[in-house]
Amino acid sequence: MANNAKNIIVGAGTVYLGKDSDKEYTETQISDTFAANTAGTYQDPANVKSTNWTHVGFTSEGVTLDFTPDYGEVNVDQLLDVAKIYKQGQKVMAKTTLTEATLENFLIVLGGKSTDLRDVSNAASSEGTLRNLEINGGALGYAPVERSILIVGPGPDTKTVASTNNGGTGAERIYLGYRALSMESVSVGIKRNEATVFPVTFRLLASNSVTATANSANALYGKVIDRSYTV
Repeated sequence: MANNAKNIIVGAGTVYLGKDSDKEYTETQISDTFAANTAGTYQDPANVKSTNWTHVGFTSEGVTLDFTPDYGEVNVDQLLDVAKIYKQGQKVMAKTTLTEATLENFLIVLGGKSTDLRDVSNAASSEGTLRNLEINGGALGYAPVERSILIVGPGPDTKTVASTNNGGTGAERIYLGYRALSMESVSVGIKRNEATVFPVTFRLLASNSVTATANSANALYGKVIDRSYTV
């Protein structure tokens, strides 16, 4: 491949999470997301279907995706080394820091259900309706709450196409995870001279219903999509 500076990507991503907790989005729902506005960028929340996705707002230090394969080894006497390496597992993680300290974001990092956040009437005082986030400890055997995750960031400029509409085109890359679970420890600081932020690490799991088109028919964790759009 020839050297091409247009393939260098710089810039932070925009993070969305599935609005429905404990729900893996279907391919139809995902297609509906991208059909909201095929001309504009999905980094703009106005172009992403708000009935399916929640925009988490500002993030800090971008988003990091970690792919950790686990390989087994077969040692043999004659080589005094490994003769065969085989894949026996893998782990996929997504890490970011949510900078907007809303209760909606707090619910996400705690891995809570949508029903844990609700408005409570307080008619006995002048405060009116209170917004309550219940920190639910769950019960024995409680399963982590799953949400689909969507990360939209800048793409390689080589993916832009010639266009005379609105002055040209842009490129972006979409990272889609079918099942994201917040199951790492969370530390929330309330400090004198620092913003209160919510660091979150999502474990990504393979889909329950979507498989690869290859003959292996392995379940998919998600997709990475490059697209161009009118600017």
